Amino acid sequence: MYNWDIRLFYFLNGFSYPPVDKFMLFLSSFQYWKFPLLILLVGLLILGGRKERKFVLVLFITILLSDQISRLLKIIIASPRPYNFLPGVRAIAGKAPSFGFPSNHAANSFALATLTSFYYRKASWFLFPLAILISLSRVYVGVHFPSDVIAGGCIGGLIAWFLAHLSRYLPAVIRG
Repeated sequence: MYNWDIRLFYFLNGFSYPPVDKFMLFLSSFQYWKFPLLILLVGLLILGGRKERKFVLVLFITILLSDQISRLLKIIIASPRPYNFLPGVRAIAGKAPSFGFPSNHAANSFALATLTSFYYRKASWFLFPLAILISLSRVYVGVHFPSDVIAGGCIGGLIAWFLAHLSRYLPAVIRG
């Protein structure tokens, strides 16, 4: 663990203001995001053309790979979460039994932002700041170090970038 990582963690995690706590917990919890995201993706599949169906298919593969690669790396690297060895951590989101490095939330939110920006460039102005906020929320609520979310964001972004470029060569099996 690096000194800058611990100092930045304590700075972000040590800030406590109840409205900000609630906002960060909201950002950090997938339960609030999954239903609206599911409705949007089903809507794109039903109402969209070939581009939208291709996007949903590639997004599904991207998030699946991003999530599973991050989970595998957690097991291989076995890096503890901040509350497992640092004193005075505010774990306001509870304590997860899994390891911390890399952050799946950061990987998946950056995978979503990166892939979406390839298909819908105008969404970038909203999705990248949202991915950054989601990643910061994971540090704020005490479940990740800054290096965990930086690595997760890089993993998700690289997987999405690779699959976005690879998807250009998909055969036109998804008819409009």
